[in-house]
Amino acid sequence: MSDRVPSAALWLGAAGALPFIALALAVRFAPVPGNFVAETLLTGYGTAILSFMGGVHWGLAMRDHRPWQYAASVLPALYAWPALWLSAETGWLYLGAGFALLLAFDFWAGLRGWTPFWYARLRPPLTLAAVGSLLFAALLA
Repeated sequence: MSDRVPSAALWLGAAGALPFIALALAVRFAPVPGNFVAETLLTGYGTAILSFMGGVHWGLAMRDHRPWQYAASVLPALYAWPALWLSAETGWLYLGAGFALLLAFDFWAGLRGWTPFWYARLRPPLTLAAVGSLLFAALLA
């Protein structure tokens, strides 16, 4: 098995990190009302992406026929949803914790061969971008 991250996954994953970075910077540096719009969008984007990341495990469950993996795949979406009702700063910290927990689960799944070998190389920098952006926004907003 190759540990090389497919170029499409690498580039598209990096493209998906850009809104986290741009929105976190806008939260901090955009004038009112732009920073309020960025706050709302950052929470929404974080919620959507954490939910999307759970979908990875749905796809793997369909491939490998592991019923419990279907259940695990919906947990990120169920976890992320309350962030939409929390204060912006609390929601960003909450989402950051969710991304960190999902990364730990992804490593655990990878050690058991349930994810492609390269997936463990792709996830840390993308998680760092997401969590770092959410922390930046939460601590400096």
